[in-house]
Amino acid sequence: MNVNPLRRAIKKFIDIDNEVISLVPQGKKVVKPGGIYDASGDRTPRVPQKFNIVPYGGKFFTVENGDLRTYFEVTGAWDAEIEIGDSWTKDGVTYRIMAVMPDDRFEKRCLAVALTKEASYG
Repeated sequence: MNVNPLRRAIKKFIDIDNEVISLVPQGKKVVKPGGIYDASGDRTPRVPQKFNIVPYGGKFFTVENGDLRTYFEVTGAWDAEIEIGDSWTKDGVTYRIMAVMPDDRFEKRCLAVALTKEASYG
């Protein structure tokens, strides 16, 4: 299957409504004494990339501290550099990539979550 037309269509879709963000890698988990996990390794922000970010499902769920857990679908170009655990901050709110959909060779789609009083997208 020739994926080039699909890649061009996704690029146009992202160009219409996008947000340029610099994702910060999570780093590698290191187990310390007592079963504590620590993230170590390179946490240098990635090169800024364009993504389309929209609310996913439009549902908000309250959590114990009164914040809202809000989900977003993040769509990037097929060659976008993005991994589970990557994060970015906008308007004081941290967004984290929770899942990356299987590679379909023409786009990268992910699920992100934010814990906040009010989310910036949507």
